[in-house]
Amino acid sequence: MFWASAKKQKIEVVKAEILFQFHKLEKGLIMPGKRRVFGEAVALRLIELLTHWQSQGYRVDDSIYLGALATLKVYRKKVIEDGYELQLTIMPRLTHFLEKSSSQIKNGYETPIVLSNNYRSGFNGFNDLVEFRRSVRDYEQVFVEPELIKKAVGLAQMSPSVCNRQASKVYFIQDKNKMNFLLSNQNGNAGFGERIPSLAIITVDQNCFFNATERHQPYIDGGLFTMTFLYALSAQGLSSCCLNWCVLPKVDKKVHYEMKIPFSERIMMLIAIGFPAKGVKVPLSCRKDVSDVFIQL
Repeated sequence: MFWASAKKQKIEVVKAEILFQFHKLEKGLIMPGKRRVFGEAVALRLIELLTHWQSQGYRVDDSIYLGALATLKVYRKKVIEDGYELQLTIMPRLTHFLEKSSSQIKNGYETPIVLSNNYRSGFNGFNDLVEFRRSVRDYEQVFVEPELIKKAVGLAQMSPSVCNRQASKVYFIQDKNKMNFLLSNQNGNAGFGERIPSLAIITVDQNCFFNATERHQPYIDGGLFTMTFLYALSAQGLSSCCLNWCVLPKVDKKVHYEMKIPFSERIMMLIAIGFPAKGVKVPLSCRKDVSDVFIQL
């Protein structure tokens, strides 16, 4: 991992942490339920990172930089609207930073956005489907038919896998006690976990691989399978949110045992699944400029 050497501050490291931090604020801005104070430490760290960005003379038209500035602006506005301005010691510093950077703040980078209702009438091609697929954290409280999930799994089975070994599996859960157990052992569902109608566990069976030369293959095959599964859910009007499985080994073992998942299967992630609430808001989630990703040799 490279964040430990942050003093060297390569632009890739700075950009990665800026994304990490301002996406926390984006998620706070779209959470359902009662308004509350949030994000002060995150906003402070983001100011520090953006100040460093400015001092290094990095591009001020970079989409990630612009997304972070816009998110701080929306965050400040939201805090004032919700009446929490006086409870945040960071407000004077935040206001000063935004005023100093005001000439660089651009429209079109603000969170939240309202999720498209295209799924109600079908999608016009792949581009439309990709635009609809967003991480949703507020769902209609209605039953999700398992047959819809089975259909999505069948489509995901068309994903490529090494030598067509098809090692991925989906465990579908709607029992509230089992869901609560899973969510209590996962660290990314605060603020919306109680509104999740159903969960899927994505695993990859390590019995399908030969030896240590294929040690990365479970993640590759599992990732390909999961992305197809997410699009297949979207194609049926279902929304989802990937929930990371960055847990200690003892937690992983406990979940394997309690959910009766064979220990030969590696858990990739959990996925929250449900029909999106009407008018649901989602983060804009700025993407890097294509020039940062596309490299022609």
